[in-house]
Amino acid sequence: MARPGSSRKTVFAIIGVFLSRSLAMVLATVISVLMGNKFGVGQATDSFFFARRIAMGCAEAAQRVTNIVLIPGLAAKLNSRDPELIGRTWVRYLRNTFLWGFPITIVLAVAAPFLVKIMGPGFTPDTADMSVYLLRILLFIIPVTVLESISGSVLNAGRHFTAAATIPLLGRLCVVVSLFFLVPPWNVHELAWVMLIGSAAASVILGLVAHRKLPGMVEAGEKIDSKTKGEAGRLFWPGFLVFFTTQAFIWLEFGYASTLGAGAISEMEYGYRILAILPGVVSSSLTTVMYTEFSHLMAQGRKEEMYLSLARVTRGGLYLMAPVIGFLAFQGENIARIMLHHGAFPESSIKVIGDVMLYMAFSAIGLYCVKIYIFGMYADESAPVLKMVLIMLGVTLATRIIFINLFIDSMGPAGIALARSVSTLFRVAAVYLLLKHYWGRFLRPRDLVAMLSMIVFTAVAMGATRFANDWLGFTPDKSVPVRLVGLGVMAVLGFGLYVGLTYLVRMPETARIEKAFRKKILRMG
Repeated sequence: MARPGSSRKTVFAIIGVFLSRSLAMVLATVISVLMGNKFGVGQATDSFFFARRIAMGCAEAAQRVTNIVLIPGLAAKLNSRDPELIGRTWVRYLRNTFLWGFPITIVLAVAAPFLVKIMGPGFTPDTADMSVYLLRILLFIIPVTVLESISGSVLNAGRHFTAAATIPLLGRLCVVVSLFFLVPPWNVHELAWVMLIGSAAASVILGLVAHRKLPGMVEAGEKIDSKTKGEAGRLFWPGFLVFFTTQAFIWLEFGYASTLGAGAISEMEYGYRILAILPGVVSSSLTTVMYTEFSHLMAQGRKEEMYLSLARVTRGGLYLMAPVIGFLAFQGENIARIMLHHGAFPESSIKVIGDVMLYMAFSAIGLYCVKIYIFGMYADESAPVLKMVLIMLGVTLATRIIFINLFIDSMGPAGIALARSVSTLFRVAAVYLLLKHYWGRFLRPRDLVAMLSMIVFTAVAMGATRFANDWLGFTPDKSVPVRLVGLGVMAVLGFGLYVGLTYLVRMPETARIEKAFRKKILRMG
């Protein structure tokens, strides 16, 4: 049985992380809008996004690997209530990062021309030179982010989620300020330095916060003899393979996009960012908190409870995320036109970005399900994690390459987006079948039917908004305020229709919303 108040604490933790990630969403949206309107699409943005994707992709992957590897062991050590043990562990991880992380980064910086040549085969010489310069700066964000994520893992394991999610936003805030006030005369070269300095400052601050919070985390609660060994090495290779190959797949897509001409990489990145920002907030909020909870449950030997939590989080998260992703996908062109079609941004790129957002929708939905199941698999020490990860990645790589080559000639950047969606659906199927083979039936048939129904209802409800735009007169030739009103009307129509359809089939998630709403009305009366 769960301890009294544990579910409430989990909900509050998710809300706290959600608010922090919402701030991240706002900052990321502002950065995308300002980049589009200040620089448009072309050589500068292609180089910046290419170098940023390589460096920040590695940094984000390293951050996630660090969390995946460290949190189960840190949770077990915190349950043992041994202050010296947790302190020594934290310092050892920081020291190893300094000893190995920065020298490896220097080697990668020297090899930057080779990396750009391999990953951007379609670049002109000027674009390649600019990409090399930016990459050499941004690569140093990788070890800085690892230091930041080690301290963040300590805070996450101690259930101080909000600080770990908020402080790293300092780097983004610095970029926003620079774009507002210093561009022009600054260009993408100066922005790269701002990103690096902001990340370094966030890493130092997060380390100081973790040092201050650590004594209280160790003293809180009762000592538990953990059944989890907390061996960090067990999850290193699975985590490394999952997160770094995820970035490698995006680099592969950018390599294909570089052959489509100047601006193709920028169009893909703008479309991906606009579509993924809000769902990413929900997904990260749930997975950050639930992975810690999964790890604590497994450390305490409550495996069956962890399986039940896994099913609830998947279904509940999909109920929230599917309509959001659907709305962004079907209204992608309108959203891109409102956000980006100002200043230097060309009209010709708007339609491309809208198509990219539409065809990438299933990828955003599928990745959420994959995240939840992989995190549950990581928390189970008895699972053959590496074998399952290798099978999943083999399926993903094969399908990604096949479908990109199938769609790219006829559809351009949108074909790459569609290939990602189809490949992700194969990835979801592979993970589900592997877990079903190992765990047995961990999802009831009615859960599967409900989740499929959510996707169908999303397609119907949000697809209707795509046709209602022109019918109601919210056409592209109207002013920005009119189109903003139109977007609001479409949101009310789409989400209202979605909730209505789920209410008709008596989905428990809608029933809970109705119950909470009625309680609110009664309280007000």
